[in-house]
Amino acid sequence: MLVAADVTSFYSGPQGAAQIYGKQKGGTKTTLAFLDKQATNLTEQIKQTTNIDLNAVSGSGAAGGIGGALLLVGGKMVSGFSLVAQLIGLEEAIKQADLVITGEGRIDQQTINGKVPYGVAKLAKKHGKKVIALCGSREKNLGRLDEFLPSVFSIQLGPIELKKALNRQETLEKVAIMTHNLSRLVEDDLS
Repeated sequence: MLVAADVTSFYSGPQGAAQIYGKQKGGTKTTLAFLDKQATNLTEQIKQTTNIDLNAVSGSGAAGGIGGALLLVGGKMVSGFSLVAQLIGLEEAIKQADLVITGEGRIDQQTINGKVPYGVAKLAKKHGKKVIALCGSREKNLGRLDEFLPSVFSIQLGPIELKKALNRQETLEKVAIMTHNLSRLVEDDLS
């Protein structure tokens, strides 16, 4: 069984699922410390009884630890992005593209940990293609990701409540505005 994951977090610890992704899911410091402690205890028990160290396998913390659970029943971790990219011929499509557009709900410094926009941007850079990323929201400082994704645009036009931002009609309207603006920006480059 192949376990395809786009993130490289471990099951517990500083690079574990709770510490890496818990805050953006609404976890408080207290909650995250509790979750990580429980995950660490479970990891140690599993290691003692099965000789499998979930914190030695990149991606075991994917999907809140489901990656690790699937490892325990014989799964093998693989890069979800690489698997899907190969199956659909993404690299060849990028080679032939004039412009590459990718996206994610939120683009931040965690995106470089194996998420789709990072994988797409690496392929675009490899083949000398311009790449634009669209997202619902973005972190101000993208760190090393900025080298691969120099053009990241949030569809949000201003402060907005999360419930409204997640509304399908609201999202489609903002994507239409963003797409229109970007098409005018790149129109001359593609002519």
